[in-house]
Amino acid sequence: RAAGDFAEKIVINHETEELSKVRPDLASQIKQVSLESDMLGYDVLSYNADGSEKHIEVKAVKSKPGLTFRFYISENEVLIAQKNPNYHLYIVFDYTSPTPLIYRMPNPFANEILGVTIMPIKYLVTVKIKK
Repeated sequence: RAAGDFAEKIVINHETEELSKVRPDLASQIKQVSLESDMLGYDVLSYNADGSEKHIEVKAVKSKPGLTFRFYISENEVLIAQKNPNYHLYIVFDYTSPTPLIYRMPNPFANEILGVTIMPIKYLVTVKIKK
């Protein structure tokens, strides 16, 4: 949980910085909703430039980005993602370093994306990035 919390703060800082450039009025409204409830199915509430909500699920990966990586996701998170048009998945690689990388992944649960395998264990997701 500590790793996830740390990665969520990285994403909040990133989103705040980006949104401040186009919508400073919304940048201050970004929040870490995972602290309030696990049932929402996402961790961070942010906004797009048009003012629409962005529901961000954050996954922390300790290693640097590679061609393959894995993360766990709960059944509730998958069910929410399948129905949520505002869902975004951010993978924070190398989150303990001074320069972590945030990979914004298209919603792998909304439809089939090549290179993504979902196994219902607790849900283990494997992603292969094409070079």
